[in-house]
Amino acid sequence: MVNAILPLQFCYAKYQGRDVNESIIHIISKIKKEENTVVRNFKTYGLVVASAQESQALLQLYNEYCTQNKCLQCVIGTSLLR
Repeated sequence: MVNAILPLQFCYAKYQGRDVNESIIHIISKIKKEENTVVRNFKTYGLVVASAQESQALLQLYNEYCTQNKCLQCVIGTSLLR
């Protein structure tokens, strides 16, 4: 749902000229968090993940910073290195 239905809903609404950002954020904040290796690894460092919105954010951070060795450009990475 997070990676298929909500993006389609967003694109369709944008195509129609409607703003559905708040409703999509509300929906994703109510969806159960993902359980995968990346989220579990962040949890071992004390991050609390409560919803799919937060687990998707962590996955994005992981893909943009962790996998590209940009630890010093990431707030989480710099705090862990201290």
